[in-house]
Amino acid sequence: MAVVMLVISVSSMLAPLAGSVLLIIGDWRLIFWVLGIAAGLSLLLTVTALPETLPLQRRVRVNPRTLWSGSKTLFRDPIFMGLTLVGGFGFAGFMVFIATAAFVYSEQFGLGPMQFSLAFALNAVGFFAAGQLVGPLSGRIGMPRVIRWAAVGFAGFTALLLGIALAGKATLAVIVAGLFLGNACLGVIVPTTIVMALDPHVENAGLASSLGGTLHVLSGAVIVVLTGLFFDGTALPMIAAIALCALLVLAVALASADDNLAPKQRHPSRPCASVVRYCSPLLLPSLSLLGCGGGLVAEAALRAPHHRRAAQALSAAHEHIYN
Repeated sequence: MAVVMLVISVSSMLAPLAGSVLLIIGDWRLIFWVLGIAAGLSLLLTVTALPETLPLQRRVRVNPRTLWSGSKTLFRDPIFMGLTLVGGFGFAGFMVFIATAAFVYSEQFGLGPMQFSLAFALNAVGFFAAGQLVGPLSGRIGMPRVIRWAAVGFAGFTALLLGIALAGKATLAVIVAGLFLGNACLGVIVPTTIVMALDPHVENAGLASSLGGTLHVLSGAVIVVLTGLFFDGTALPMIAAIALCALLVLAVALASADDNLAPKQRHPSRPCASVVRYCSPLLLPSLSLLGCGGGLVAEAALRAPHHRRAAQALSAAHEHIYN
């Protein structure tokens, strides 16, 4: 999942740069033409390069009854809900940054399109770079501790940045540095919570991933709307909203018992690297990951070629870490 989040983060990092280049060679309409072509290409790759590999006898018919039954099971699962809330509030903080950074960097600090793209990309680097450290860290201290320490770091960095902003000392360099550190913590929190939330629900991964992705997007949408009520184009409301998300992440992470952050294991041990190997087909439709929503990502991973071995490898990675 760290590799999947790497693709998503690279997409978000390159998007402002690509948009700046398109505005140089054309007007704003060209951006929508390119988005349409990218969406069509992604759909074509999904249809041609991601065939259904789930055996017929293991497929679940999609209808309101099965959706309602599966959703009730997920909502009643404290492991799933606890991890989803932690990841959801973290994702909301990243969405606040995406929604407001352009106004802050351009209106308050006067950055042009290309300068903003570079500043934005620098912050996104922290998100995906830290995600690559999840494996080594979880092998040493376990995934629940990784999540908690990342939550502490996220809250600490954003609280410090908020204090600096309230004191009127938040220069562009300070904001970029503070958000870089905060987004680095998010790069640990978001993919880790997604993997752990889905692990006990391998047989119902499609619904679990869709519901989790929906809750993430809803959390981001609500926080962004609330931020918009107080946003004035300056850095302080943006930083305050991100700090609020960090506080919610920390509160849920610390309030959750160890059992609510550590799914039980059911599969024999296999190398952790197998997860990346068997989930590699996810990289094919990466052009539209930002627009399609995170709910389909994990389902595609478990339905990709060798999906059974991918699920076993994922659970085995957890078993190796906790035992």
